[in-house]
Amino acid sequence: MSHNGAMKPDDIVFCLFELLLVMLSVRAVGYEYSVARSKNGLAKAVTRGEDSWQLFVTTWSILSVLVAAVASGYGRLVEAGLSVSASVLNIILLGWLCFRSSWFRNKAVGMWSLLKQVPENH
Repeated sequence: MSHNGAMKPDDIVFCLFELLLVMLSVRAVGYEYSVARSKNGLAKAVTRGEDSWQLFVTTWSILSVLVAAVASGYGRLVEAGLSVSASVLNIILLGWLCFRSSWFRNKAVGMWSLLKQVPENH
C-alpha cells in the first residue's frame, strides 16, 4: 500500500496472484486428501509417459519464471528483502503442484491438449 493507505495496482495484482496460487494449492491438497480417504477400495494408478512428464517440466518452468518475475518486480517484497524468499517458496509450491499433485497434473495435461487443438489461420 502507498503511504496514504491506498492500494496500488501492483499490490492488487500481487495479492490476486498469491491468492490464486493458494487457492490452487488448497484445491489440490483437498483432492489428494479425498482420494487418500476414499472408501471405495478401488485404486487408480497411472504411470505417466515421457511426453506427459515433459509437459509437467514445461508447465513448472513457465510458472516458475512467472512467479519469480512477479516476486522480483513487486516493490514491497524487494524493499523488505523478501523477493527471493517469496520466489523460492512459490517455486517449491509449484514443484509440488506440477510433480506430485495428480489433480494439478491432470489439469496441466488438459490445458496442453486444448492448446494443441487450437487451429492456425493463415
